[in-house]
Amino acid sequence: MQKSIIISILFYFVVLNPKSTLGSNSPSDTLIVRLGGNNQVRIVCASFDDLYKYSRADSLVSIFTTDIKKSFQDKDYTEWPQVMHYLVKGDGKRRLKIQSNEFTEEEFNLENEKYRLNENLPPFHYVIYDLSNSVEMHIYLESANKIDLFQKVSIDSAIHKLTQNKKTCNRNYKIEIVHENDSFKIGKSKGNKRYSINYSTDVNVYLIGNRWVPTAGGKISLIFKDKYEEPFMSIGTATVGYGFYEIVNGVFKIDQHIGYNFIWSANISKSNGAPVWFGIDAGIIIGKQTNEIGFKGDAFRINMFTEINNGIGLSIGTIRDAKKNSVPIVGIRFPF
Repeated sequence: MQKSIIISILFYFVVLNPKSTLGSNSPSDTLIVRLGGNNQVRIVCASFDDLYKYSRADSLVSIFTTDIKKSFQDKDYTEWPQVMHYLVKGDGKRRLKIQSNEFTEEEFNLENEKYRLNENLPPFHYVIYDLSNSVEMHIYLESANKIDLFQKVSIDSAIHKLTQNKKTCNRNYKIEIVHENDSFKIGKSKGNKRYSINYSTDVNVYLIGNRWVPTAGGKISLIFKDKYEEPFMSIGTATVGYGFYEIVNGVFKIDQHIGYNFIWSANISKSNGAPVWFGIDAGIIIGKQTNEIGFKGDAFRINMFTEINNGIGLSIGTIRDAKKNSVPIVGIRFPF
């Protein structure tokens, strides 16, 4: 019996565990450095953790400013393009891509325009891509001549001010740093609610030993979330009704049990789509000595399970009855 349980557990991990292999679409963090007026630079990275040892901002802004001034040395600031993209590789190779000011249908991007409108961003948009560190610096200016602001302000110092406030970084995905009187201070920040309470029905069919047993009940969970409002852990309890049944000579017989479970699970999906839960639930099944089909006396259950977005799920585990016999259990959860 113990050997069959071990084989079942290995089968669960190798075959049934639905860990996502899809390409990730992870959220990002944004540091906004305000330089006076509506002029600003937005540093976008996968996580604020990436900025703790980052010290290339000032040098990249310096070479970018030098290169574009050299490219437009014969033109007045009013003739500069409103959009430029500056790509920098780790070996120092760099490329400047210029977008014409003339409107064309192909250049229009609705999502970008909605973002600019919602954020009240100025018209000039210059982007520096640090390809070796996966960091983007989006420079928004009221006019092209405001590029000279970056020769007076240290972006590296603004990043250093941010990274001194690790607690703020852990709680928020968007943080402002304001430059005033030759110093930086933390401004507005934005995060999400870190938990929620969820109630869901719990409908399963279990193969307990060699008998199929339907169950139905309810589950209440406290779901913990990160600053992007993505769930990462859940704890909860469930009350479940078991229906042990059989049909003998055309007569339907059923023994009903009530079960109480404690549930812990973690989201094993790294994408920002539907969560994929993996966890353990343990509980007690209340049995009567008069039962003919189900358990005579109380039994104890422990399961490993996976569940996709409070929907379909799979589980495997064991039940130990009042006589200390172990019975393997395999279950399918339905999205009701």
